[in-house]
Amino acid sequence: MEAQALARAPRELPEETSRHVVLTHYDAVTAALINKLTHYHYSYVLLVPDSAEAGRLQDRGLNVLVGDLDNPDTYRRARVDRADLVATTVNDVVNTTVAFTVRELSKDVPVIATANDVASVDILELAGASHVLQLGDMLGKSLARRIIAGDAMSHVIGQFDQLLIAEATPAGTPLLGKTCTGRAPTS
Repeated sequence: MEAQALARAPRELPEETSRHVVLTHYDAVTAALINKLTHYHYSYVLLVPDSAEAGRLQDRGLNVLVGDLDNPDTYRRARVDRADLVATTVNDVVNTTVAFTVRELSKDVPVIATANDVASVDILELAGASHVLQLGDMLGKSLARRIIAGDAMSHVIGQFDQLLIAEATPAGTPLLGKTCTGRAPTS
């Protein structure tokens, strides 16, 4: 039964596959991306090096393909030359390998890679990444903008039944400089 489970994960996409997104790692970022792709009816495939992990992800309803991320044949079998996008979110070293490998097979497909280290941005671009995202840096800047700038009004960002969840920036309000005790901080 275990051999059957391992054998059912596909190792090649159908020959006619095109206009799809190739993903290289299942994490919070790709899970959110998969939700968006599914919502807008884009096809995708998640490359998974381990057959057992591929089976588990397939059981969760994900479209998987078994193959090593550093093997050009994996990307051939994923029809990367006819893909609309490759998104790699592993680590900087693996993402660089993915970019090089994809560029070996296709000069045109956009490759989006994440980078944790600022020094990796140039390396990933040289390897062939079309866009490099430093998610930690982007998140930090976004949080800073929300705190520093704003209109001091509350904005609904979520809802659970009748409970509304809102955020507001402290800029320009009497709350600026206050602590939870109501006293201004001392230096």
